[in-house]
Amino acid sequence: MSDDYSNSKTVDGKFYSLLSHQSKYAKEKTVYSNEKYLKLLMVIDFVAGMTDTYALTMYKDLCGSN
Repeated sequence: MSDDYSNSKTVDGKFYSLLSHQSKYAKEKTVYSNEKYLKLLMVIDFVAGMTDTYALTMYKDLCGSN
């Protein structure tokens, strides 16, 4: 994740705003030598925590069909 994750107008910032408090805490308190690995862990955690309804709603929002 770039240093620009706090800016909600960047891709990283938009993704960061979707994360749970636990993921944000882990990102801030843990040092990872590989940023790509950290991003993958965060995406996996985010997707694993989605309900079916939330995933469908997000899909529709992203595709513009809502």
